[in-house]
Amino acid sequence: MFCPDCVADADGLLPENYAETVDRVTVACRACDAPLSVRPAARESQERGFFCTLECYGTWLSDNVVGPAHHQWEGGPITYGQEWWAVRRRALERDDYTCQHCGVDADELSRNSDVHHLEPVRSFDEPAEAHRLKNVVSLCRPCHRHAEEGTISVRPRDKK
Repeated sequence: MFCPDCVADADGLLPENYAETVDRVTVACRACDAPLSVRPAARESQERGFFCTLECYGTWLSDNVVGPAHHQWEGGPITYGQEWWAVRRRALERDDYTCQHCGVDADELSRNSDVHHLEPVRSFDEPAEAHRLKNVVSLCRPCHRHAEEGTISVRPRDKK
């Protein structure tokens, strides 16, 4: 560790051009197309692309890292059946179209919340058994992702 004065006075400690910025190239955020400035070498090494925020990265992951590519993949598809859509709609209505973890609503999201199963569908012999109001909760996409990862705990809010 050197103080700024010692660094300035030291000959040969830093290269002559250490403060110069390197050439940059403009790339687009893979989720929202916002322009980003990156080093050319970074562009070649970034396999998934570039993202302007963690939220954009999370949105892109939710849309693109699915099925066998997802870290929580547990096998083939599950047929949810027709009753799922009715339960989903009732859960959104019960929860006022609002994330039950962070409180963001559909207007702020510009879309309806996801509806998360508290007990995973795969834990039931019949998927229809999982589609009960007491087993689902409305969550925004980021909170849904955290709930699936087990980093947050959620349950339906008590309604009067």
